[in-house]
Amino acid sequence: MLQLNFPGVELRAELTQALAPESCALLARALERPLSCTARHAIWTGPEISMPLPTCQQTEPLAQHPAEALSVFPQPGDLLLTALPPHAWPGQAGALIDLGLFYGPQGRCFFPLGWLAGTLVARLLPEDLAAAAELGSDLLRRGEQLAELRWFP
Repeated sequence: MLQLNFPGVELRAELTQALAPESCALLARALERPLSCTARHAIWTGPEISMPLPTCQQTEPLAQHPAEALSVFPQPGDLLLTALPPHAWPGQAGALIDLGLFYGPQGRCFFPLGWLAGTLVARLLPEDLAAAAELGSDLLRRGEQLAELRWFP
């Protein structure tokens, strides 16, 4: 079970191991110890909570995750793992690893760089989708928040 904790909100998701076994294994290993990151509302992708993961030894293997269960039109509740190599994004010296939580319809993986497919690594539990939508709205109004991610076997 993947747990995403925000101030006053706890969300849970199941890994999509049958669809993306290698990527899910890498994510589970990276989150064996809690990982803090900044969550913000995405700009170009619609109803998405974007969580760029810090570049560190704990997340480094995620930058090389294989292309599995790729999606450019995620559904509500989908969590996509996307990685860009160093310098691919303007102003980004290191690799960019993002875990995106799509909380509403009409999400799309279109960026200033063009279409960029993400790997479907998890799906939010249906009972947590309303709380995710409220969180997305709050991020739009108030700005970024600290998130803590962890995985429990």
